[in-house]
Amino acid sequence: MEVCAPRDPGNPHPFGQIPALRDTTDSSQAPVELFESGAILQYLADRHGGLDTPAKRADAGKWVVWANASLDPCLFIENERGGVIDSGARKATPPKPLERLEAVLGTREWLAGGAAEGDGGDFGVADVAVGAYLLFVPQFFNDVSFARFPHISAYMARCCARPAYAKAFGAGTAANLAKQCQLWLK
Repeated sequence: MEVCAPRDPGNPHPFGQIPALRDTTDSSQAPVELFESGAILQYLADRHGGLDTPAKRADAGKWVVWANASLDPCLFIENERGGVIDSGARKATPPKPLERLEAVLGTREWLAGGAAEGDGGDFGVADVAVGAYLLFVPQFFNDVSFARFPHISAYMARCCARPAYAKAFGAGTAANLAKQCQLWLK
């Protein structure tokens, strides 16, 4: 598998952007080329297990799509050129997507992936999508607080405490985020 760089002539993203991925692990088939984080996450989940029924794929997929379509624009305010200039999480009136996510996370540890829909089973691709967007906020806007969202704060702490998160983003980043989440929970 190869993560493609921006403006790389072989980047499969039609606009030369990231994220983009090329999977050549099955030499008997043509490479699988993907762009956009949601499509990449769903492909990786299909390829590497766990979502072995249409119901499980749908349960995880709805969160992946929601993260891209609703959570991202709620969390990240862009200027007219598409540059991120602020976070909607700092607004005095909580954005509705965060209010609803707070309520959902009050009933489960993880978003999807359990034996029965909605049982909040195991960490999965839905949590990668939602957790990543949430955890980008304190990385880019360290003055934004999630203290008014205790269930989201606890969820963020669980996400960044995973060894895979530290491997992907660095142990220092994971430790700093975990510390910040714990401060919000006090």
